Amino acid sequence: MQNPKIITLLTDFGKMSPYVGIIKGVILKINPKALIIDLYHEVYPHDILEGAFLLKSAYNYFPRMSIHLAVVDPGVGTERAPIIAKIDNHFFVAPDNGILSYILKDKKIENIIKIEKFTLPKISRTFHARDIFAPISAYLSKGMNLNEFGKTLKTIKKFNLPSVQKNKSGFIGEIIYIDKFGNLITNFSNEFIEKQKFKEIKIKDKIFKKINSAYAETPIGELLAIWGSFNYLEIAVNQGNAKEFLNVKRGEKIFLIK
Repeated sequence: MQNPKIITLLTDFGKMSPYVGIIKGVILKINPKALIIDLYHEVYPHDILEGAFLLKSAYNYFPRMSIHLAVVDPGVGTERAPIIAKIDNHFFVAPDNGILSYILKDKKIENIIKIEKFTLPKISRTFHARDIFAPISAYLSKGMNLNEFGKTLKTIKKFNLPSVQKNKSGFIGEIIYIDKFGNLITNFSNEFIEKQKFKEIKIKDKIFKKINSAYAETPIGELLAIWGSFNYLEIAVNQGNAKEFLNVKRGEKIFLIK
């Protein structure tokens, strides 16, 4: 097996806690040559679905055989299994709680292992990122074979993800993620919209007749629709906050009218 060195970290621990630093210490103690990348530590606390979306949106920008430690784990200490999954020539070290759902929407699992060995000697019931997922990621980065860590599983947990629904006037989608700028990411993919002949896009009482290629195509402070960097349609305000402008939350419906 090619020896993967890159380990990305995605958690809901926040930047002001010591937990991320401790994880890095565990990894580097086992493999001082590991290259650790802080992907994101500001996932909304316990929000597995948000973590799943961000993981899917980011992993493929890293080299093949990278290791992605992803811990948004409200079920820590319960019977949910710790796993390693090989998907799309990447390794994911995570709790089996649905955090790989968005990736599995488009990709097939190559292998899944239930972690049983090579953890820290003492495993707490509250910090599996330190005691299980960090050492496993480190040993994996040294080139250990997946089968050395435990037994193979056939399936893992997946969420039923929000899907686009067809109606008489077109399609109904929804907001699936809101970023720190207040931009509203929908589940209308760029590819899907480009195949449709639509007259307008509607969210609440706001209507859009076109999709911007850049924020500056719309005056500062005004609402707009734009092709987003995650390859989904986004609703934004030029140099403003669409979440506050529209007073919406994740799950708000958006309509593509034909």
